Amino acid sequence: MKPMNVLFYILFFTFNMPFFCLSDDLQNLKFIDVNNPFINKIPVAVPEFIPLGNNEIISEISQDSNDYLGYLLDFTSYFRVSNSNLNIDNIVGTKIDFQEWKRKGFELLITAGLFYDKDTGFLEMEIRLFDVLKEELTVGKRYTGKADDYRKMLKKFASEIMEKMFENTGLFESEIAFVSDETGQKEIYICDFDGTNIKKITNDKSINISPAWSSDNDYIAYTSYKRKLPEIFIQSLKGKKNYIVSKKRLSITPKWVPGKFSLAAVFSIDGDPDIYIISPTGEIIETAVKGYGIDVSPAFSPDGNKMVFVSGRGGSPQIYVKDFTDNTIRRVTFEGNYNTSPSWSPRGDYIAYTGMTKEYGINIYTIKPDGSSQRMLTYSSGDNEEPSWSPDGSLIVFTSSRNNGKKLFLMTRSGEDQRQLIVNMAGNQSEPAWSH
Repeated sequence: MKPMNVLFYILFFTFNMPFFCLSDDLQNLKFIDVNNPFINKIPVAVPEFIPLGNNEIISEISQDSNDYLGYLLDFTSYFRVSNSNLNIDNIVGTKIDFQEWKRKGFELLITAGLFYDKDTGFLEMEIRLFDVLKEELTVGKRYTGKADDYRKMLKKFASEIMEKMFENTGLFESEIAFVSDETGQKEIYICDFDGTNIKKITNDKSINISPAWSSDNDYIAYTSYKRKLPEIFIQSLKGKKNYIVSKKRLSITPKWVPGKFSLAAVFSIDGDPDIYIISPTGEIIETAVKGYGIDVSPAFSPDGNKMVFVSGRGGSPQIYVKDFTDNTIRRVTFEGNYNTSPSWSPRGDYIAYTGMTKEYGINIYTIKPDGSSQRMLTYSSGDNEEPSWSPDGSLIVFTSSRNNGKKLFLMTRSGEDQRQLIVNMAGNQSEPAWSH
């Protein structure tokens, strides 16, 4: 029997059910309402991964896999992970003792086996999520690849869990663009979803602000003062052509149109700043918003049919929504005298924005596109601004001054588990933009 088949054979009898055999009830499984501001974290057990073989490489991979999967699930803020001092005897055998895991207080159980072939250098990982309460398999996957790919495999499995339970995808493969003055000048940087693997992508030695991802994440547009006047620079992350959009007057706050190679940008062609849809070469395709007062900070609904923006047409900066299907504009915010920096959730259900009041100062709010269900997510913690949604709509990254200077912070979409994203970076970090 070949080693790869041995792994499947052992795990088949260990878990006592066919691989990928999911009940009909589990196809639409959804445990908790992620909009609930008082959600209870789901207790999940992640016992040690079972290394099939006895060598140093598989032992190291097994231990780090256990730790890293626990880290990924904990990062979402939806789980309470236990992955140490768990009795592996409750897994190994002909049947999982679900009653024992219930008595320990767990609702979910993750089991995994690893096999590393020294001759080929390939790793096989079989990993499963069980609903302890229902005593059923929820998600089961088998991954193969190089030994160095094991963290990628775990990211994929963590994404499978989020998709199955919350209908969320894309978080663990995403990146965040942001502005930092670490070098003394404002440059654009990129980091992974969890604030690690920081890369500097501009070196203009100038002021670069307002980064925005294209729909395919291949380009980042931003405003730069590199050539004195504010211009929009479009930089390829894949070695493709770069672009510069330059107008005689103000050229700021670019945002990409969903699914298209075009942008919304603010130009002050006729005096007041207005919002235009442009091509990467600067050709004006459409006038999106033009009227009395300042119109800035565009952001699109996921389908691209609506655009949220900030306007001073009512006397103070407020949030408005333009509907391109019927060409109507509706004011969304009425509380507070300064509301700005709107960001539309990838789910389309909420708009996050920065609001300022005399009582609470500058904070992050969410509101539905029709102006209902307004909620303040931050308070009594410095100035909080510039929200941006994770690609699955489960988390919000934002700028906060709560820890001396501006730093990037993270929270759930309901405002829970607020924590600093990047800790060991000098200078200020601001204007985060999450990839798609």
